[in-house]
Amino acid sequence: MGTQYGSSQLPTAEPPEITIETEFLSPPRAGPFKHRAKSLSPLYEFCLFAASKMKWKSLPMTSTEHRETALDWSLYANVVILITKIFAFLISGSLSVLAALVDSVLDILSQVILYWAEKRSKNSSAALYPAGASRFEPIGVVVCASLMGIGSLSLIKESMEQLIKYASSSENPELGGGNSSSYSLIAVIIVKVFLFTYCKAVAALLKSNKDGESTGIVEAMYQDHFNDALSNGIALVAIVCAFIHPSLWWFDPAGAILISLYIMKSWWDTGMEEVEKLVGKAAEQSFIDELVKIGENHHGEMSIDICRCYHFGPKFLVEMECVMPSNMQLKDTHDIGMDLQYKLENHPEVERAFVHIDYSKRAYDEHVSSKKYKTYQKQIAVDRATSPASNSSDGYEKV
Repeated sequence: MGTQYGSSQLPTAEPPEITIETEFLSPPRAGPFKHRAKSLSPLYEFCLFAASKMKWKSLPMTSTEHRETALDWSLYANVVILITKIFAFLISGSLSVLAALVDSVLDILSQVILYWAEKRSKNSSAALYPAGASRFEPIGVVVCASLMGIGSLSLIKESMEQLIKYASSSENPELGGGNSSSYSLIAVIIVKVFLFTYCKAVAALLKSNKDGESTGIVEAMYQDHFNDALSNGIALVAIVCAFIHPSLWWFDPAGAILISLYIMKSWWDTGMEEVEKLVGKAAEQSFIDELVKIGENHHGEMSIDICRCYHFGPKFLVEMECVMPSNMQLKDTHDIGMDLQYKLENHPEVERAFVHIDYSKRAYDEHVSSKKYKTYQKQIAVDRATSPASNSSDGYEKV
């Protein structure tokens, strides 16, 4: 006979306060940050400190406050920069400036979409979205990537038309307002470089805190600021070259094409990363091993048969199949399994966890299609017939 388990040794039915002693390893997130930041770089620390002082805070701001500040400042800056670029385009007529202007228009539209997605993911009704609404966030990023691609394609078309038109002509396109356009672009680049660094520092801060707060929107914002700084830099070089000598007029449409191609490429990568999260990309093996370790250390009589972990939006859904002694009472195995579920869902990277308790390991996948149902029912019948726990009154339907 195996060990008898008393109910007094088991967790209560109410979710307990879980303190997980297992040190969380690197989170399986895609993108540039594949490991949590142990400490922030001096540059990031300076940006966070400067932001606190600029908001007249006597104490350092929390990670949530920094996150909200980064989103607010990004929106305010994009509105001001949009007005600046409209002015620069009206006086110069540069296609490179127009490309940067279209990018700014889409920036504001994208930020509104991301802001809406964040609010919906946090404040949605549990009755309407029983599994949570965190997937609004990656959907918002995918929509933004689509808009950026459409806008960039239209700019490429217009730039190609200008290149073809003036390549076979002795005339050159007229550009005006060289100094004022250049100064406005320089100011935009400085602001965007600061916002890029600050948003990247906030993303690193959120990861280092290990509190599970999503960084997807902040990462999309710092990628957007980097794109803006680069596109405005290309526009600045193109417009300066075109003003220096009329024969270099082609720098302007060529710069617009380069800006548009880069924006399309960067947002394609960002969008595909979020699509993989939506369709359920598997976690890295190191993260699965971490979850298995949590399960194996949870109870002395428990062993892990299968652990599946895949994206369920920004975070992960975990399916863990565990094996317990066949002579243990159902109440005991249920309470032990529920305690493990609480533990797994307490992990900052886990959105939802399902724990399945079995009395034996299986040599087949229990998640099968209906076409294979009869074949697997025969295998199940064999397992039950040979199992020590099987008997004539087990209540199972005979196959």
